[in-house]
Amino acid sequence: MHARITLLAPINDAVFQEFAKQHILLLRDGAKELTLVISSEGGKNHAGRQFYSLLQASPLDVQTVAMGRVESSAINALCAGKRRIGLPGTTYLIHDVDFTLNGSFTRAQMIEKVRIMEVDFARNVEIISVTTGKSAGVISPMMSGAGTSMDNSAAAELGLLTEISASIPTADFEILISQNGQGPVVVQDSRYQNQFSMPGGPMPSRK
Repeated sequence: MHARITLLAPINDAVFQEFAKQHILLLRDGAKELTLVISSEGGKNHAGRQFYSLLQASPLDVQTVAMGRVESSAINALCAGKRRIGLPGTTYLIHDVDFTLNGSFTRAQMIEKVRIMEVDFARNVEIISVTTGKSAGVISPMMSGAGTSMDNSAAAELGLLTEISASIPTADFEILISQNGQGPVVVQDSRYQNQFSMPGGPMPSRK
């Protein structure tokens, strides 16, 4: 059974939690293949790496598809696919890490935050380096400062994509995960008429 999940949402904790839930249900249903279609401006660093870690460890045969734009931490989700497809007109952005300052911090706290940023940056560089086969010495400068924007051709040359295609791989059914702004995460499954949202939404029946 081949499932397709289309992700039209930022990369954050709530979206990853819903994705992880759907992944568990797919395994329970006996799915063997997963196509993850991504259109996202990114979001939280750790959430992007959670997508990558889960899909790298998944027993499913995973392929990822970039649609429209794949930016920031969404790049990590794209990297999880063995086959990585770019749809026409898609753009990509890899960049440095940052965090928002709220409130006051001691010198020790600031030093710790900088240390965490350095670790986050190194992990992101490692994921892209492993995916593309390019050294950290190549990837790190591309991500520093304002970062690097790419079209399909540049992303394929770097190794982020394995191919460029005008079509999305067919699947037996599709699940759409979306989030508008700070609203709830909405999930729609082509096998069911209902839709549900996080938090507290009902789990769909798999009878």
